[in-house]
Amino acid sequence: MQTSLFSIREFADVFVDAAVRDTNGDLAFLSMYGRDTVILQFLASFSLPTGQGGRRDFTLVRGHEQHCIALPEPEKLQKLTGRLPRNTLFGNLTHTWLYGEGVIKPDRANRRALLLRHDDSESVEAFDDRIWLLLRELCPVPLLDHWRWPLVAAMGDKLVTPLQTTDTPPIGKVDGAEVAIPDGFEDIVSMAVATGALTLNQADMPGDAGQRIARAAQAVLRAQAVTDTRVPLFDLGRVVCTQGIQDLIDANVVNPMRLLHRHERGDWGASSDGYRNDQALRDGSRIFSAYPIDPEQPCTGSGGNTIWIITEADRSVTTLLLPSEY
Repeated sequence: MQTSLFSIREFADVFVDAAVRDTNGDLAFLSMYGRDTVILQFLASFSLPTGQGGRRDFTLVRGHEQHCIALPEPEKLQKLTGRLPRNTLFGNLTHTWLYGEGVIKPDRANRRALLLRHDDSESVEAFDDRIWLLLRELCPVPLLDHWRWPLVAAMGDKLVTPLQTTDTPPIGKVDGAEVAIPDGFEDIVSMAVATGALTLNQADMPGDAGQRIARAAQAVLRAQAVTDTRVPLFDLGRVVCTQGIQDLIDANVVNPMRLLHRHERGDWGASSDGYRNDQALRDGSRIFSAYPIDPEQPCTGSGGNTIWIITEADRSVTTLLLPSEY
């Protein structure tokens, strides 16, 4: 093994060349090497309850350098294993990757994703191009390519968080960024179009487009602060959605963030369980809201033109679904 590799203090025969944590500090990607039996022992330690000797963290060590890696929900990580040539100095070794679903699939319901970059195989410019494509994919309104630079100039820090700038930066040759569409972004884009900061034709774009977009963002944020003085009443937990809702999100028919915003602040929409929800805030039972898909059309709280949002009693999961998918 090269001396640039880290060893795992709790499993000295497992070596790591890259580890990436998300903006919460939890493990999102791990690249490690070792014999089959040692790798299996390492993975098995996370399948046990902590009361039975199971682990939820480990420590990377290289010389005097140490990094504690949190792994609070190991069951959510996926595994991929390959085998190195048999003629290595250390015998028959495997190369195993652990990674969260967010590394390979954007979280469309929450409009965010984690994008990774290998330092030796991708330039910064190519990585920036991938970030823009991902922003276009996550955004609920269409974005034209010539809007890229003024939008990034005005709102880059609200759209992209380089993992190197967090309290838990990537370790090894892998870098990355969290990409997220903030609440109200579509209103900012709409205002920028209305005021001429963003135009259909690139030749008509004003030289101060970035400054105009920044002013539009400030106006939208001020309006949000004035109109929404309520605070969330409960935790949403992990937000998931069914395929029917995913199809509506992909078609830009619904904005899940707005509906979740209403749900967690006690606006139950057309739900007939409103009085039960008020009770659930006190006794910790299930919370159920219903909203129209098309606000201009009638919604009875069930049947057509309806989206349901259900937060489980333990507040671990919130699901967006159609009534037909219940």
